[in-house]
Amino acid sequence: MTTTYAIIETGGKQYRVAPGDVLDVDRVKSAHPGETIQLDRVLMLSVDSAVTVGKPTVAGARVTAKIDSEPLGEKIIVLKYKRKVRYRRKTGHRHHYSRLSIQAIETADGRKFAATPRVAPAPKAEAPAEEAVVEKPAAKAKAPAKRKAAAKAKPARRTAAVKPAPKAAKAKPAPKAAKTKPAPQAAKTKKE
Repeated sequence: MTTTYAIIETGGKQYRVAPGDVLDVDRVKSAHPGETIQLDRVLMLSVDSAVTVGKPTVAGARVTAKIDSEPLGEKIIVLKYKRKVRYRRKTGHRHHYSRLSIQAIETADGRKFAATPRVAPAPKAEAPAEEAVVEKPAAKAKAPAKRKAAAKAKPARRTAAVKPAPKAAKAKPAPKAAKTKPAPQAAKTKKE
């Protein structure tokens, strides 16, 4: 089996791809789902053990890919906040991607390495019905496992919240009697 792969650049990012790979890249605006595109920014190419490094790209090499779909990325929440001035702005963002399936890698000398389609294994044929069928004796029925009611018993579920009785208040000592002044007596008048 040949180990052919290429390092391509698209959307300002670099990806390692091989025939049959599926990857998400930044949205390709020039094409729509179902269309085939040619990626000619091949930075490095490896065929078997021969590696070709471009200066900056490998001349004549290209990757053929098909756009399967254009999914959205995960939602990112952007929150702007300034304290003391009641400034809050909350926005969301979902990035647009293009899902590419790599169809083939072409080298500068014209060799083309295509993706090998994955074939599901064929279902096995049923044995003919005419052959002797050996019947198995019926298995003995097992007794159901004994349950340990006491070990697995769950506590009864409360239906209403029961509050504990309030604690008895400690008897406070009676306040000390305030010292009182004797009541003023009526002024004595001098008898003449």
